[in-house]
Amino acid sequence: MPWSGLNPAHTLWNVRRRSFDDRVCVVSRGHRSERLNELFRREITQLLIGSLKDPRIIGVSVTGVRVTSDVSMATVFVRSTTDLKDAIEGLEHASGFIRRQLGQSLRLRRVPEFRFVADNTLEHANRIEELLRGTKDGGAHGVD
Repeated sequence: MPWSGLNPAHTLWNVRRRSFDDRVCVVSRGHRSERLNELFRREITQLLIGSLKDPRIIGVSVTGVRVTSDVSMATVFVRSTTDLKDAIEGLEHASGFIRRQLGQSLRLRRVPEFRFVADNTLEHANRIEELLRGTKDGGAHGVD
């Protein structure tokens, strides 16, 4: 069957919604948890930039979000240029405010509880690099 020329953004299989800054974006259906992960990451980042004034969370960036399938809990991965433990405490303290703001702006049926954890991806990647360099040199140093 030849291409009908329809723009996929205008089909019934797509969802239109307004984002935090009132832009309309089109998101295709499917992979709901992936869409929610990215949506929560963007919206929490916007709240960190604009609405939250706690000095403990200055320099915090959200690197990822993982939502459970029933959307009851979300793990938010964060990095900080300052003390990470204080930053996580500040975020935990502000989690009720974050939930309320997301509930109002996103109009979701259920806004999950947020758990903030340190993102150790960079450290893991550096450790893997170190191990690979060790095997490339022919030595097994660095292997536990």
